[in-house]
Amino acid sequence: MERGGVPAKGEAPIRTQTSRARAQPEGANGARARTAAPNPDRPWAGGRPRAAPSTRPDAPATYSPPHPPAMCRFLLYQGPTIRLSSLITEPAHSLIHQSVHSKEREEPLNGDGFGLAWYAPRLESRPALFRSVTPAWNDANLNELARVVESPCVLAHVRAATQVRSVNQANCHPFTHGPYAFMHNGDVGGFHRLRRTLISELSDEAFAAIQGGTDSEHAFALLLEHLPVSDATLDQMVAGMRSTIRRLLALIERVTPGEPSYLNFALSNGSTSVVTRFTSHPGYEGESLYLHRGRRYVCEEGMCRMIEPDEHGSAVIVSSERLSEDPGWESVPPNHLVMLDGQGGAQLEPIFAQSAAAPAGSWGIAAPLRRG
Repeated sequence: MERGGVPAKGEAPIRTQTSRARAQPEGANGARARTAAPNPDRPWAGGRPRAAPSTRPDAPATYSPPHPPAMCRFLLYQGPTIRLSSLITEPAHSLIHQSVHSKEREEPLNGDGFGLAWYAPRLESRPALFRSVTPAWNDANLNELARVVESPCVLAHVRAATQVRSVNQANCHPFTHGPYAFMHNGDVGGFHRLRRTLISELSDEAFAAIQGGTDSEHAFALLLEHLPVSDATLDQMVAGMRSTIRRLLALIERVTPGEPSYLNFALSNGSTSVVTRFTSHPGYEGESLYLHRGRRYVCEEGMCRMIEPDEHGSAVIVSSERLSEDPGWESVPPNHLVMLDGQGGAQLEPIFAQSAAAPAGSWGIAAPLRRG
């Protein structure tokens, strides 16, 4: 999602309301849960660095871009058919639990809507979609749906709005188009100033796919330019993801240079998937992302764990936070992608190979990029 707007020259930084102020659940004693106020003497408090002072020539000398904003949480499951509740509601640290008590964010609440996309390959190739503006922890329909729906491929997301504060269904993730489902945890740097230029790069079909106002959906539209209309191979999806990130970084450098981006993207066609952990923010590793592969994930009598695979094969889970205390969860390295091959396998690769000749932070962009 997106960060608050950058103030005009000479203006004070804009302070915007967070989801915590809008939808704060009560604790056991009835008191509102609180998080510690930022400490200016501890710029790394909470595990996130504050951005370095802006190097843009038009920026006031006293202005520094804000530190990384509150982010969303998501997970992607691919493997043997599983009930949605095994991912969404049953685990001790399920996505529902993360929507209230996120362990790896300064702001623990994600109360600006949620969504699920899942595939039913025996019926059709397009994913089913359920999204709502209510907080995930307070939606009875979600509990009823998750209890009876099964799928071999699930994308789930809880939202903490940032740049685009509007809470409506069109702005909830995941987003779908044809056989593809997409979601984002993070922020496209300087999106409000970048939006018109980004739209001008889109074909009519990709532009028509945008229904809301988030940077995430605009990034998805740009990604669609690099994917075939029908099903893509895993190699095509990986190439499309890399090209999309390159183009976003090139646009940012041209329109609003120096703005950091946080691009944890997840893309699936129901058979294969690609997930990224990326940031252009110097000195910051990016939003958390974990991978579990090679085992089977089950929930029995309220206990969720990883077990040895059976004749149905193994599963891969990629999640903003660990779903269980089982060994085997790997932290995805910064600026890497995870490739899910649809056969229970997953591989990690750097998103970009930095060449010795490329300047730091260029991400291999040597010339203006053309639409793929």
